[in-house]
Amino acid sequence: MKNLVVADFSSSNNFTLNKLYTTVMIGVTFASFIFLTYGLSSSITSIS
Repeated sequence: MKNLVVADFSSSNNFTLNKLYTTVMIGVTFASFIFLTYGLSSSITSIS
C-alpha cells in the first residue's frame, strides 16, 4: 500500500517537482557563475 501511494504521489507531482528542481539548479548554476566571474574580475583588478 505504501509503495502504491509513493508511486501515485510521484506520478501526480512529477512534472511540478522536475520543473522546480530544474529552476533551482539553473538558478544555483547561474549564481555560482556570476559569483566566480565577479571574484575573478575583482581579483584581477586588485592585482593590476
